[in-house]
Amino acid sequence: MLFFSLSGFLLSQSIIHKRYTFKSYIIRRFFRIAPLYYIVLIILYAYQAFYSATNVRYLHMDIGVLSFIKHLAFLKGDGVFWTMPVEFMFYLILPFVVLLLMKGRTYFWLFIVLSLAYSVYHFLIYSGHNTLAPLKLVEIGHSSQFLSLFVMGVVMGVISKNKYIMDAYLKNESVYNYAINVMFFVLLMASFLLVSKSLLGFHQPFYLIRFMSFIYAVSFGFVLLSLANGNEFLRKRLANKVLVFIGKVGFSWYLLHMLVLEISNQFILNPKIKFMIATLFIASLSLLTFKVIEEPFMKLGKRISAYK
Repeated sequence: MLFFSLSGFLLSQSIIHKRYTFKSYIIRRFFRIAPLYYIVLIILYAYQAFYSATNVRYLHMDIGVLSFIKHLAFLKGDGVFWTMPVEFMFYLILPFVVLLLMKGRTYFWLFIVLSLAYSVYHFLIYSGHNTLAPLKLVEIGHSSQFLSLFVMGVVMGVISKNKYIMDAYLKNESVYNYAINVMFFVLLMASFLLVSKSLLGFHQPFYLIRFMSFIYAVSFGFVLLSLANGNEFLRKRLANKVLVFIGKVGFSWYLLHMLVLEISNQFILNPKIKFMIATLFIASLSLLTFKVIEEPFMKLGKRISAYK
């Protein structure tokens, strides 16, 4: 949820400042996520085709050529791959959302209302109070396509470039930053407690709070707005070297972590040792794939997008 909001916030900045054309923007985005994703897909497809089996607990996709093609085209996402079609769908609609939001208050509030309605609609589906069909654009296991998270990130990105709003914000910056800091940590701790299987007497009674995306999107949007305007309290804590490293190699970490867990679960029984070894292995593997695959292809994408 936080990643989608962050993507909308940061990418909207580039479009507002017109740093590159739509063509170069799409090329850069494609080369950012497709190379490693395609390599993992091809290896997984070959492995599953050879053994004619999948393990839905770990890294997997439906067997078959059609499923493979849909994954390549960002139309389908099985297992952890679900974020890929969602992310690429965001990339395609982002420029149009930004342009509409910058046209005036009417579109601005329209997007906020629609995002709230979208979130409530899918929350009702998850909680069993809505028998209507989910509004799906791509094939993923989740009913929601998480558009509200992305749109709210874009909304906050547009707000951060509005002179009148930001002047008002900066006049009472310390008060706003304090309120945002408290909100951030309260939401963080509440989420941690409410989704835990067994912690302090909780047994997932409020597990569906994780699908109340609009709350997270708005809250994290304010956090991003605050960070962009010099919230040193949060900035220092989020600039922790470990967090920065994980953020840097996070895409590789995400795509490969289920593979590492599958291997470690087969050979290591002690849960504490398993956790430590799996963490060290995924960190090392993620750094390697980032340096060997992600970084070179990102540079290639920039060079290609620079051609007229």
